[in-house]
Amino acid sequence: MEEKTTKRKKTDRRTLYTRKVIKDSFIELLHEKKWDKITVKEICDRSEIARATFYLHYLDSRDVFDDILNSVLEENMEAFQSAESFSDCFEITNKAVPKIYANKETMFIFSCGLD
Repeated sequence: MEEKTTKRKKTDRRTLYTRKVIKDSFIELLHEKKWDKITVKEICDRSEIARATFYLHYLDSRDVFDDILNSVLEENMEAFQSAESFSDCFEITNKAVPKIYANKETMFIFSCGLD
């Protein structure tokens, strides 16, 4: 099976802004539905960007989710590695990204990246 690779553009101010808007919209949509039910169209509508712009930065909605998870893990890897329980991971995530709808399903996905 081919591994999908994320498109990475240069990190100028516009690119950083667009990627932030896309991720923020995805996080807002997490409050309304499960992460795997969020579509590119919904993200684009919420972000007020064209689909073509979205695809300059991400492959699909799962790619956005992966980017968010990777950012949280990278920024908090030391804390996650020293966590002794699922509850500890939950607390770290709530402190690190309070905007994320940190329910049990989302936390399971975070904790899967710790092994």
